[in-house]
Amino acid sequence: LFLDLKMEHYQIEPEDYTIPGFTIGGEGGLGSQGFSTAGTELNLNSTINDQFFGNVTLALHDHGGESVEVDLEEAYVETTSLPYGFTAIGGRFFSDIGYLNNKHPHVWDFADAPLVYTAMLGQQLFDDGARLSWVAPTDLFIEFGSEVFRGSSYPASGDADGGFGTKSLFVNFGGDVGGSHSWLLGISQLWADAIDRQGNGGHSHDDDGGHDHATGFEEGHGDEVVPSEFTGDNDITIIDFVWKWAPNGNPDINYAIFQAEYFYGIQDGDITIFNEEHGHDHSSTLDGTQQGFYVQGLYQFIPRWRVGARYDLLWSDNTGSNEHVLEKAGLESDGFKPTRWSGMLDYSYTENSIFRVQYNADRSTPELDNQVFFQVLMNFGAHGAHQY
Repeated sequence: LFLDLKMEHYQIEPEDYTIPGFTIGGEGGLGSQGFSTAGTELNLNSTINDQFFGNVTLALHDHGGESVEVDLEEAYVETTSLPYGFTAIGGRFFSDIGYLNNKHPHVWDFADAPLVYTAMLGQQLFDDGARLSWVAPTDLFIEFGSEVFRGSSYPASGDADGGFGTKSLFVNFGGDVGGSHSWLLGISQLWADAIDRQGNGGHSHDDDGGHDHATGFEEGHGDEVVPSEFTGDNDITIIDFVWKWAPNGNPDINYAIFQAEYFYGIQDGDITIFNEEHGHDHSSTLDGTQQGFYVQGLYQFIPRWRVGARYDLLWSDNTGSNEHVLEKAGLESDGFKPTRWSGMLDYSYTENSIFRVQYNADRSTPELDNQVFFQVLMNFGAHGAHQY
């Protein structure tokens, strides 16, 4: 059982959060203001026999104290003894694209996901599907893999292609440099087909204080986030790199980690926005290019104490047949590039109990949002080793 206890403070209301040039879907966006236990997970796993391993993860979400929602986050079976370096997995699981995507939030080094994950993957991609991977019999670590998913999770939607709406390919290379350094380089390609994919983008107000005759929104309508739907193709290429250092391979006293990921996404389809006040909608074609990256570094300067810094940057170039629709959908960036600086300090009594404080200078919008996190991570029960 993993408890992720947080206190979060934002200067803007989480429901008003937008990223210019991007629509936000899935689990993307800000968490709840104040105290929350939103990251509570119950994990059950075991070897089934000499051929299979099974895992189930249930995520528990508290909705303002009124009810608790139980989500099936993972439920899969994985082979353990296929010949020639092959491994197969089937069920519901996190995709192996990128570096951070397949890792649960309780093993992240920061209290929140990088901006590029929020903007382009809805925080994380997981879905029902199957994966086949192969590790080459070489001194250099080389892994190839391919996945097929149902296509019901962001950035896909609607179970397109007869329930095979998301596909991926990835390759990872890694190795050691001497006795104190190791590295991993990955390249991933994601193809996601969306049918009526829901997302949130821009705001309903007219910046000029007047009436937008093309969409029907006007000053009196308020400043609410405009919902949208996207139908089309969303392809994403990811390059990730990690470098780890520990004296003679022993991380007990000191270690350092450098981590970076770059995303390049293309969206081709149609975007629709909804004007609930006037009871009609407006559409536009969308030909969009969206990019972003983050870099972060961590250093354990004395046993149990770590300090970390992260930088996020996004940019986009979206065009279509109706610029008013793109603007209301939040896809008009006007050259603005969302950025964020983050700093964190944490203390680990053991890896099963971590206390963290974090500050974000968030410029996802032109107005600076000072964000503060206090996080307590607790693990009850046996816990398997983390991935590299």
